Amino acid sequence: MRIGKDCKPLTGSLLRQLREKTGLSDLTAKILSFDNPFRAVSPVAIDILRREMKSMGSPGDLLACDDADLCGKLGFFKDGRLTIAGLLVAGRDEFIAEHVPNHEWKYSKMRTDTDYETPPVSGRDCILVALDKIMLLLGQQNPVTTIPSGLFHSEFPQYPTIALREALLNSFAHRDYSIPGMVFIRHYRDRFEINNPGGFIGGVTPANILHHPPVTRNRYLVETVLLATRLVNRQNLGVPRIFRALLEEGKEPPVFDEIGETVRVTFPGQRADQAFKTLLSFLTDHQGAYLDVDDLLLLHFFRRRHEAHWNDIREAYPYDDRRLREKLSSLETHLLILEHSGTGRGATYRLSRRASAILNEGVAYDMTRRLDREAIKVRILSLLKDRPLRNADIRNFTDLGRQQAYRIMKELESDDLVYQEGHGQAALWYLKQSLRKQ
Repeated sequence: MRIGKDCKPLTGSLLRQLREKTGLSDLTAKILSFDNPFRAVSPVAIDILRREMKSMGSPGDLLACDDADLCGKLGFFKDGRLTIAGLLVAGRDEFIAEHVPNHEWKYSKMRTDTDYETPPVSGRDCILVALDKIMLLLGQQNPVTTIPSGLFHSEFPQYPTIALREALLNSFAHRDYSIPGMVFIRHYRDRFEINNPGGFIGGVTPANILHHPPVTRNRYLVETVLLATRLVNRQNLGVPRIFRALLEEGKEPPVFDEIGETVRVTFPGQRADQAFKTLLSFLTDHQGAYLDVDDLLLLHFFRRRHEAHWNDIREAYPYDDRRLREKLSSLETHLLILEHSGTGRGATYRLSRRASAILNEGVAYDMTRRLDREAIKVRILSLLKDRPLRNADIRNFTDLGRQQAYRIMKELESDDLVYQEGHGQAALWYLKQSLRKQ
């Protein structure tokens, strides 16, 4: 195969990727030849489907249809015959085992990387039934943290239910059903992992998965059946929902990895951060602010770091510089959550005094700022022993702005440590003679 100036072997995996990109290998759109296709549909799955659709506000006339008519309107059938997508979503497990043998899942509660805490649970249930069973298993192993808020006491599971549900649904919806393997769910004491066969496609990577446009391997399953059942939405908000559910509780976002032809998503085991929840509540309830996922990512970053240089922020936020500057500026000027010193790539950003006070960390803020200021003064006095300095020189090695550098020098002047000669940009600061002799 010609790729740029090179010719590369057209391997089986590369051929499969090409067929996926062109939509020629959508297994889920294939039709099964049953005399009575409805006999392959699980009544249990239909009950779950009706419950889910009702909770998500599906139209009443759709819910009023009988089971066979409902399956037809949701895309389970095509030309009166059952599709693989319909079988995967609501089929009986014996028919799934026969026609989609690679569809399988296993849940394991792990004591260590090699030992089970309880015997694994597995099955070939359709997606609706599998989700129901797995979420029930998780609910029994998902400790809750209670956080008081006025007269109310809110409960926060270690792993937010909406995040786990979206991640599980993604693993079934986007896995590669043409290759052997099952959806592995491993529940450790300190983390939760979901592994599904089939690597990323269409340019999606672990680094860009949050903002990459929607790409799907199983187009008919996702864009017809799951969309019609409202298990997924048109905007492909699954991954942002996962991030938001964790970040809103002050928790680390999930980690996505691609290992060979397997995608793994890992949720670190964490408790809800009460101080972060208080800050978020202040911004949204008292100031009426809307924070998108990117805002939450930056807020969470500074909650952990308190202070960071531009390059460190840029590394943690791997998107374009313009958007990052806009986000930082909004958090600083509109919400008064950040403050910065210095300019350009030499800028340093930190949580503001106001944000630190809401987080009950005002003392730490004052100590940090005082230490920073005193350290800068010591550095300036040390350099002045060798040579006089202009305002621009001071800005270069302190990351301060023009006015900030000037104010610090005036403080040193009022302490009778330095004096200035000249005016404007050519003005020079000198160390007092008495200090030069020390």
